[in-house]
Amino acid sequence: MDYLARPNDDRTAYQTLREHQDRVAFLCAQNCKSFTDQAIGEMLGLLHDAGKYTDAFQKRVRGAAVKTQHAIAGACECERLLTETRNPLYRHLAYCIAGHHVGLPDWSSSHGSKSELKYKLNHMDELIGDYSAYRDEIQLPPLPACPPFPKERASFSQQMFIRFLFSALVDADRTDAQDFTEHAVIESAKQHLTLVQMEDIFTKETAAFQQHAKDTPLNRIRRGILDSCLSAAQGERGIYTLSVPTGGGKTRSSLAFALRHAVKHGMERIIYSIPFTSIIEQNAGVYEDIFGMENVLEHHCHFEPPKKTREQEDPLSDKRLSLVRENYDMPLIVTTNVQFFESMFSNRPSRVRKLHRYANSVIILDEAQALPSTYLRPCLLALHELCERYGCTVVLCTATQPNFQKNGLLPPDVPVTEIIPDKQTLFQQLKRVDGCFLGKQSGEQMGERLRAHDQALCVVNTKRQAAELFRQLGEEEDGCFYLSTNLTPQHRKQVIAQIRKRLSDPARPVCRVVSTQLIEAGVDLDFPVVYRSLAGIDSILQAAGRCNREGKLPNATVYVYDPAESYLGSGYLGTTARIARDVIDDFGETDFLSEQAVDAYFAELYDLSGDQVDKYDISRENRQDAVNMQFQFQQIADKFKLIDSQGVPVIIRDDGTQREDGDDHPDSVNRLLEQLPYVKGLGGILQKLSQHSVNVRPQVLERLEMLGAISRPLMDSSGNSTDGVYVLERPEYYHHLTGLTVPDEENELDYIV
Repeated sequence: MDYLARPNDDRTAYQTLREHQDRVAFLCAQNCKSFTDQAIGEMLGLLHDAGKYTDAFQKRVRGAAVKTQHAIAGACECERLLTETRNPLYRHLAYCIAGHHVGLPDWSSSHGSKSELKYKLNHMDELIGDYSAYRDEIQLPPLPACPPFPKERASFSQQMFIRFLFSALVDADRTDAQDFTEHAVIESAKQHLTLVQMEDIFTKETAAFQQHAKDTPLNRIRRGILDSCLSAAQGERGIYTLSVPTGGGKTRSSLAFALRHAVKHGMERIIYSIPFTSIIEQNAGVYEDIFGMENVLEHHCHFEPPKKTREQEDPLSDKRLSLVRENYDMPLIVTTNVQFFESMFSNRPSRVRKLHRYANSVIILDEAQALPSTYLRPCLLALHELCERYGCTVVLCTATQPNFQKNGLLPPDVPVTEIIPDKQTLFQQLKRVDGCFLGKQSGEQMGERLRAHDQALCVVNTKRQAAELFRQLGEEEDGCFYLSTNLTPQHRKQVIAQIRKRLSDPARPVCRVVSTQLIEAGVDLDFPVVYRSLAGIDSILQAAGRCNREGKLPNATVYVYDPAESYLGSGYLGTTARIARDVIDDFGETDFLSEQAVDAYFAELYDLSGDQVDKYDISRENRQDAVNMQFQFQQIADKFKLIDSQGVPVIIRDDGTQREDGDDHPDSVNRLLEQLPYVKGLGGILQKLSQHSVNVRPQVLERLEMLGAISRPLMDSSGNSTDGVYVLERPEYYHHLTGLTVPDEENELDYIV
């Protein structure tokens, strides 16, 4: 009997099961070689589809309407081999094989579930038929000994190892399946530069860039920072810090370190993880200009690509992009902290598929201080694991560097190397602003202060506060601008371009801007004066980075004020604001921007956080669970969410940024919406529409529904729903200056991750 794995689309050809098993074994071994013994990956590949040797599956693959399960069979074989050999690796493999389609399972729980691994192993005979024929075709190799895991974090470390193995298997299985039907897509995804080639391009481009740059004191300092990064890149793998004030050229310098370091150590890729999408768009744009779009993956789309979008009608380039988003087989990746960290704690195959690509990589964590405190300990433990066991180098890059060792969040024996040899001198050289605390200020008082300046920026904590202060300015007056995520990304770009043009005009036209903390997220603007509503010291320093950024003024001031209590924010933001107030009291009303003040701020923040640095016990160690290898992958994945919700996209038909040729242009919002019922595959269109959308929280969505302002989710020609993408049908709720304006909207924080 010929045992078959799958047919092609028109059932004119079949891939044999032996061919599939051998191919997945080879690919999985290749995926594992950067972090463990390749024989482990080979065993995973050979056993993962043992359950397809049943009569039921063979009938199904030939067209019969038969329901089958096959993944549990390989897991059962692993449990049998665990009993025979007492090699714990077999339990690790069992988790991976059992979950390679539906996700890594929990071992068991008090309430019990048929999805748990223990239940499936105990009920294997009910779930699957005789699969013993696999032994006639598959010769299993010997499995190496299980690698040692540190006693102090044996559970955490084992779970991370299992996720890496799971990633290697899922990627190998999906790659072989797609290669059978769409070989051109797989080959296309391999076409990119090596890091050696990219370093050569970057070196030449940097030399040309410096040659044409003006010889100013600031540019000389930036060259010194770049030289420090290139020098430090000769060091060994491990954890580095890059402490550079805002405006010091971290974007280019950190990449220079990463390229030189990766080439020296033969590393495979660079992953740039950033908390805010606005910085991603900016940094990815810089890198794409240097290396070409085909060598840089920008992964942050407002819309997660929906399922079943890879149809034959999709262009090859769209399929290539969809593939590399899942497997990260690119030399340079710019992504969000949400994507980066949740992939290390997820159990979903599509989310974890890329994880094995983290191994042997340089990882730049930009704005490291922005990691949510409630997940700080597991995030730092994961970074430590990447360096200690997976051949990575991590760079913690920020102007406000927390001392994670001093604060007890990294083990004291972990070496951490600062790239800047004399960062105190650097911070003094780049000091371009002074701080001044104004105390309590009402909205009316702040409006008067801003009107006293021709050009000024005020950064606040909530969208309602921003809207009210904007009204105080006189929202319809020429030269007054509002920024928040209530504006679509395309609308924000247009407003920022207008602001930038006014700030660069020698005539110094009026330019008064009210913004939420959105503007602190890497938006390169240079104001002569900045006001900041009370927030954490790190946020205040980010706002200060928009003041006298180019050092054109002999002195400039960042004014911090205490707003109404309701505008301080609740939860984490309220806590950081109150700690900042303590620091201002301790350091004086003009010296709260110093490095010592930053240290004091983070020391108090993490001391107050206490158990809150791992609020959901993600990194909790249970010695018995570690010994018995009884892990709860689903439960941890459900708990590890860097943000509660990424919101629901609402597409704006007219956000004021439509092209001059209007709705007739193929990329206009209305034309794209018209196309949806006639296309197969929504990914490409949704990517374009994301630039004209606003993400809203559930309560805002409910309010819009009550007002009859939005239409229901969209659907393509195959019946694939966008599953929660809405369209604003009442244009009066999108203002040409303040964006989405919902009556009685709550006083919510802006939503910038």
